[in-house]
Amino acid sequence: MQRYQEHINNVFINFFHQFNNHTIGLKKKEAKIIARLLFMNIINNRNAPGFDFVHLLENIDGMPKLENTPKIELYYTKREAMKLNVIQNYPEGLNEYLTGNANYFNEKLIDKVTILKETIQFEGELKIILALNKQYKFEKYSTPLPSIDNQAETKSSTKTLKDPIFKNKIPTDDEMDAYLMKYVFSEK
Repeated sequence: MQRYQEHINNVFINFFHQFNNHTIGLKKKEAKIIARLLFMNIINNRNAPGFDFVHLLENIDGMPKLENTPKIELYYTKREAMKLNVIQNYPEGLNEYLTGNANYFNEKLIDKVTILKETIQFEGELKIILALNKQYKFEKYSTPLPSIDNQAETKSSTKTLKDPIFKNKIPTDDEMDAYLMKYVFSEK
């Protein structure tokens, strides 16, 4: 069933429609300059993580060196924090989600629940920076990050809260995330 994935995709589509129009006929190097400016604009906007992590390292010659954590890794950290924020600030949604009431998550809810609108915008922007980074390689990050598009296809996502595996058992975070991605944010 189609829920909020369409809205997330619209954020992505609107961005790249404008980006493609601005870069028509430009050489790859020129397009990369525009892409970098837009990438930086997104990772520094109000939806971006409001925190940063740094690592104090030592060069070969023993001199200290400071490295910032890649912004994409910060986005994934913020995504985890946003899940907790949604639960704390909108417990009614969690109740509906845990009882399997997918119909509760309709189009009207987006306008009523600010945190839901913020989450949709955040997810759309995350999808944008991942796409820009994949094409132009702005950041390297050391930890393998899950793909946005493949999350709904994980092994645990084939289960629903009505499946026998969930009887007398509290679902794990991964099982709940997979359910949410498949039944609430899916394109089906």
